[in-house]
Amino acid sequence: MSMTSKERVLLAFSHKKTDRIPCWCGASPEFLMKAQKILGEDEEGFRIRIGDDFRRVYSKYTGPDLKISPGCTWKSPFGIERTGIGYGQPTKHPLSNAKTVKEVLEYPWPQPTWMDISMIQQEALAWNEEYAILGGEWSPFWHDVIDLVGMEKLYYMMYDYPEVALLQDKRKYF
Repeated sequence: MSMTSKERVLLAFSHKKTDRIPCWCGASPEFLMKAQKILGEDEEGFRIRIGDDFRRVYSKYTGPDLKISPGCTWKSPFGIERTGIGYGQPTKHPLSNAKTVKEVLEYPWPQPTWMDISMIQQEALAWNEEYAILGGEWSPFWHDVIDLVGMEKLYYMMYDYPEVALLQDKRKYF
């Protein structure tokens, strides 16, 4: 039974038999570049070669310039600077000492308007329904919180200041 990648993924998500297990290559840009160079493939050729059943579509960041401090390699829209290979490790956790909901709410949060999503549908349709589409950015909310607070501090915060960790307050925020 031969099927398209999209059919394979949809059947697997429905707990039905497929011709093979669906695959996704969620590799770093550095790995992709190295693999493409070694194999003499472009990115699409590489994904076809390894049987990747998914294709990504992304919004475009249009927010304020993310000025990066000297020695840092990357900065997120959350203001987290990183250093090291690839995305690296956070250089600091700006909300690590937050003890009140007010402190969390006063943090300069990114705005949804900083992302242009106008081309996502067109990019998804370009794959002619052959592949399963992973839409938008990687959204590791747990990781973003760890970047803002620090992993160990987050665990303590959930116990010592649950209203802050859960962003609970008598006010409405959104």
